[in-house]
Amino acid sequence: ARTVNGVKRAEKLLQQMQTYRESHPRSPTLPNAESYYPIVRSWVAFGFVERAEELLTEFTMESEDDAGTSDDDDNADGDDGGEQEDSSQLSDKRSSLKTSLETRMFNCVLKGWVAKTETIPDAAARAECLLLSMSRLGVNPNMASFQYVLDAWRRNDKQFKSQINRPRPRIDEVVAFMDRELGGSTVAYQNLRKNWRLLSFQ
Repeated sequence: ARTVNGVKRAEKLLQQMQTYRESHPRSPTLPNAESYYPIVRSWVAFGFVERAEELLTEFTMESEDDAGTSDDDDNADGDDGGEQEDSSQLSDKRSSLKTSLETRMFNCVLKGWVAKTETIPDAAARAECLLLSMSRLGVNPNMASFQYVLDAWRRNDKQFKSQINRPRPRIDEVVAFMDRELGGSTVAYQNLRKNWRLLSFQ
């Protein structure tokens, strides 16, 4: 969408999909990452990061609900193992695409919080919370995810350094998460890890 009104119209269509889905649970008309991503990205582009994060949260909650429903359906229908095995490769491709798009959607909001660090005192803390929520939600972060939050802390700290009781980064928790998800010996990774550790000296 190129205008705020355009984003609002897109979001209204998304809500209509949700309403239809609620009254027709078996319908393939299911809002998914491809439905949410353009709207989330557009809200960030227009500076409405809070609204973008609200939609992202809504998407993750619906994804958890749909995953539970899907598991129940599979258990109820699963009598033909051959067909399930034949479709496994297609399922893996769809899962990979979904994961990639979810990561991009999270990164989009994380980048949006970086842009807010000079005006919102807790912007970096909110970005960090969003990053850490990826672990609970099973969304795979990448190097950019951690770099955006690092940049947010650097800018936020520079702008609000004199503020009493300002938020502080959860360095140990983030580094542990980073080690689990990305751990490696590449120069880029080691530099990112070192820079996170250096936040404790700011």
